[in-house]
Amino acid sequence: MFRIGQEEKEAVCRVIDSGSLFKTGKGVESETYLLQKKMREWYGVEHALVLTSGVGALTSAMIAMGIGPGDEVIVPAYTYIATVGCVLSVGAIPVVAEVDETMMIDPADVEKKITSRTKAIVPVHMVGFPCNMEAIMAVAKKHGLYVLEDTAQGNGASYHGKKCGTYGDIAALSFNFYKILSAGEGGGLLTNNQELYEKAFLYHDCYALSGFEGETADFTTEPFLGNEYRCTEITSAILRVQYDRLPILVEDLNSNKKKLLAALEGKFRHIPMNDADGDSAINAAFVFDTAEQCYGFRDRYNEKYGIKFAIPGSSRRHIYYDWGAINAGRGAAHPAMDPFRHPANADILRSYTRETCPFSIAYLERCMNFEIDPDWTDEDIQLQADKLISCL
Repeated sequence: MFRIGQEEKEAVCRVIDSGSLFKTGKGVESETYLLQKKMREWYGVEHALVLTSGVGALTSAMIAMGIGPGDEVIVPAYTYIATVGCVLSVGAIPVVAEVDETMMIDPADVEKKITSRTKAIVPVHMVGFPCNMEAIMAVAKKHGLYVLEDTAQGNGASYHGKKCGTYGDIAALSFNFYKILSAGEGGGLLTNNQELYEKAFLYHDCYALSGFEGETADFTTEPFLGNEYRCTEITSAILRVQYDRLPILVEDLNSNKKKLLAALEGKFRHIPMNDADGDSAINAAFVFDTAEQCYGFRDRYNEKYGIKFAIPGSSRRHIYYDWGAINAGRGAAHPAMDPFRHPANADILRSYTRETCPFSIAYLERCMNFEIDPDWTDEDIQLQADKLISCL
């Protein structure tokens, strides 16, 4: 979380004083309804949902796209484990594609990984960097595939002037503590597709079967029993304030990142980007000639100034070959519910070894993420630059 203050406190108090922390029973006056309206306007989309988490949003999107046993979903080698877990949660098999030098999913390798079983592609805007959405959408259109944008870390980013989360058929957002906008936890879903919206809505709220408050009155989707990912009014109230902060926050992050990179000119090499102007600027990512140089620099910096750097290639939560139970072929607690053991997936060849995406493994161990602070002064930025240079 980057910024939070008095406005969020007042928003929480407003909900508590109302005596109703539940989103239903208030109609168009509910905090959740008003937040979803704000999100539709901010992104310029037809439909928005607020959910309990990014996982809830991703899973609801998978259900909406009709993904299940017998299907493959292409995901990047560099992403949070939840992206892959949600594929498994609906009974499908994740297929890992290489990243390119932008650290984002490589559209060329995505196309190589497509089979007759492939149903969707999940580009992930990691650390606020936009994916090459034009290329991804071209591949998807060519092969008749869905695109689910995982925008959990890409809120506030854009690609060629269009907000991340608005290119694909559907998008998932996260509002947990580590995201650019946060209510501690929370998720969002965006789409312009009425059918996908209806199915995601039904899945995110098992009580939607009752048509409570008329929210499903105009739905044409045949009702089915869903799960429970409704958020509270407190979450929505906080996020309404957080969205008001987003434009200035992204502006300040970009300003400070550009100043830092200017101060490091000729000393460090930032990774290439699909659209530097669309960067949400929550991170600067430097690339070294070798993994040894990268790890050595990180260790010198962390020893002198405290832990600050993250090497994507060593992050157990974010690199495909280190996803524990998934690599071991345990996709669910009960064997009968495990996608890796499902008869419909019997002939799908899965691979999550270091040899699956060799470029990603080698490249991500040469890269390093450095978090940007929107509240740095010019003096702070110069101090950060001096520290970095001192560890070369």
